[in-house]
Amino acid sequence: LPMLDPAAMPAAPPMGPPPKRLTDGVATPASVEQQKRAYAQALATQLEEGKRTIKEQSDQAKAILQQQAEEKKLQYAMQIDQQLLEQEMNLNQQTHQQVMQL
Repeated sequence: LPMLDPAAMPAAPPMGPPPKRLTDGVATPASVEQQKRAYAQALATQLEEGKRTIKEQSDQAKAILQQQAEEKKLQYAMQIDQQLLEQEMNLNQQTHQQVMQL
């Protein structure tokens, strides 16, 4: 048997990288749960911000209504005072006329 020279033997094909696992890139149950928690927290934060914004708008609208009501009360009080002065003035004139008729 002739002696085989290892250098003369054909080289084995080079080994490529190991095959990719089919689950590579797929989310794990733990990462899915973490994403769900993060999303739920983001929604809760968004809800609270929305509630706060609506409450602030409501409070501003109430303050405007309160201010308008106070202005109307003041205007009404001024009208009543004006009417009172006119009535007093008329009564004074009547009294003066009666005195003049004496």
